[in-house]
Amino acid sequence: MTPHDDVERAFLGDPLQDRLLDAVLALTAELWVERDRRRILEQVLEARGLLSADLIEQHRDTEAQRAERAAARDALVRRVLGGLQQLPAQPRENSAAAAGAAAATPQPAKTRPARGDR
Repeated sequence: MTPHDDVERAFLGDPLQDRLLDAVLALTAELWVERDRRRILEQVLEARGLLSADLIEQHRDTEAQRAERAAARDALVRRVLGGLQQLPAQPRENSAAAAGAAAATPQPAKTRPARGDR
């Protein structure tokens, strides 16, 4: 055991950024597993004649189903991102430059994901 074993190492220069990166990587892995399993499930159901891709695309939720999905989505967002609300606000050294850089950064176009990516 070395004197530095109990010190959190920061690969990005800040332990908080490292933890956020870990969370993003974990969520990305989870997302891939879910997408891959859903893709396989859809293929199996379609191959057995139990489901068609068109039925999935044409499906419309009832009002109750929309409300249930919205509640589940909101709960997920609170669980995943809720900790970020508890972070202490730290003033930026050059907030005017950061705001200008953020405004100048092009935003990606919103597109509907392909069938296999939803």
